[in-house]
Amino acid sequence: MLLHLTESNSCDADIDRNVLVKEDALEHRIFRYLRARGLTGTESLQLEVEDGTVRVGGRLHGRSERRLCLECCRHVPGVLNVIDEVELESTQQASSESCSDYRRES
Repeated sequence: MLLHLTESNSCDADIDRNVLVKEDALEHRIFRYLRARGLTGTESLQLEVEDGTVRVGGRLHGRSERRLCLECCRHVPGVLNVIDEVELESTQQASSESCSDYRRES
């Protein structure tokens, strides 16, 4: 995005910059909190933060990890809403195992 600063929109640019800094700081706080709670697999998580809403994506190993991740996100100061877009690896593995078992029995 190209932004030309003039006297009339310099305040708007400062506000935009402050919002980006706050959102980036919130994202870092969330990741620190997740790691402090012992959540594994955070390297595969993707967070998008906008206006206090956190969209959580990526893959985790199971439902308990996903539940812990979402609860941790909700407890970080500044988070107003959490959107769950996490995929579970165990679900995909279980479905592929059951398909392979079915093929063997046929």
